[in-house]
Amino acid sequence: MSEPNITGHPKAEALREELARALFSNSKLVAYAILDGAANPSLLDHLYDGKRPEFECLYRGELEPDMAECAPYIVKLEADTPFCDWLIRQCWGNHWGIFVLSRENINAVRQHFRKLNMVYDPESNNPLLFRYYDPRVLCLFLPSCDEEQTAAFYGPVQAFFAEAEEGGNLREFIRNEPTAEGWAGPETILFIRPKQMELFRQAASQRFENEMVAHCQDFAPILCRVIGKQQLRLAVRSGIERAGGYGFTYRGSIRLFLELMFLFGSAFDSDPQYSWATRILHGNAPQMDRAGNLYDQVLDYQEKVSGPDGLNNREALRNLVFFVGQPNDFSSQNFGTSMIMEMSNIFPQKANYIGKEALVALIRDSCDKAKALGFTTSKGYALMVALTFVFGHGCTDDPLYPWMSSTLKDETVREPNARATQLEQETLAWLNQILAIASEKVSP
Repeated sequence: MSEPNITGHPKAEALREELARALFSNSKLVAYAILDGAANPSLLDHLYDGKRPEFECLYRGELEPDMAECAPYIVKLEADTPFCDWLIRQCWGNHWGIFVLSRENINAVRQHFRKLNMVYDPESNNPLLFRYYDPRVLCLFLPSCDEEQTAAFYGPVQAFFAEAEEGGNLREFIRNEPTAEGWAGPETILFIRPKQMELFRQAASQRFENEMVAHCQDFAPILCRVIGKQQLRLAVRSGIERAGGYGFTYRGSIRLFLELMFLFGSAFDSDPQYSWATRILHGNAPQMDRAGNLYDQVLDYQEKVSGPDGLNNREALRNLVFFVGQPNDFSSQNFGTSMIMEMSNIFPQKANYIGKEALVALIRDSCDKAKALGFTTSKGYALMVALTFVFGHGCTDDPLYPWMSSTLKDETVREPNARATQLEQETLAWLNQILAIASEKVSP
């Protein structure tokens, strides 16, 4: 039976001991865990393994196996038993569930919590599945409850215990007045107030953003390291919002959108180099079909352009260093032809893949940008073409490359061509930094 990969908090051992004391210090109260099968795929194996604890499912009726694995369960806890030791040892930091104390037997407590599985929106009266057994939800909900909600939610429970959001503290919610024995609670319907709904939405949004930030750090570790956590979060937040503009609301499709930003630049969705992405994103197909089409196209691109483990990408960066460092001076008469040749030298696989029509469109777009910035030299124009070719046509305002925007908006450098020269120097510094880190990664 495989165990989940536990990420221990520095205070985890002390917190486990604190939880064990809280659960078993009062012999008049019974300790229970409300556990989420969806958060812990091995839960049922442990419930049925060896000396089985007393437990009940919080969903009614007979469940299909896949639903049973994802259901919430109430488990009676006894100190120094295999299940309890395993749970307290392994649960911390994983949001497996919450812990409660009550005078009542498991059937009475189960009946109470079954009523809480479904709550109601006061504005629409629509039923809502309530995952109160997620400690992140509980720690938001209980402090926001009014007196009526508190009474309805506690029922026969004397105290709730849950890990804090980052697993750094044990949260305790203890009833002011002790519950009497033989509790027979009213059939109260629990309504969630609009402000609480907004709290849940904000918290869910923040957790998803955190998840996407962590994913991007795994997907593009070098770039994320260079731009820093704050800038990375700004880029992720912008990407999530822009993905939503295309109807990408599922975790997988948003994650793919963010990956494409790192591969092709944040403005890849309007870049003439990636017209296939623009076409797919603006299509009428359902979001997962469009995400699938994007994924297939990216696989094709990476195979034919990026090369094994991004080998061709790194070589293109080295070629860009050489190009930027040369005293290039291009004639205005054959500028377009010269730039197509230079792009083919910098990144031949990419130039061949996207084709001459896209290259010409990119050159035109880049020259418009250079003109708008006030550049007047062919070298400044050529620099803009090379940067947009490698980093995407929106690179001068891309949160993934903030050094470009800050350089071009530097008010201490007033003359546009001087800014172009400054941009050239910043480009070389950034490229050398990236390549140095990449060299560390691939060294034996």
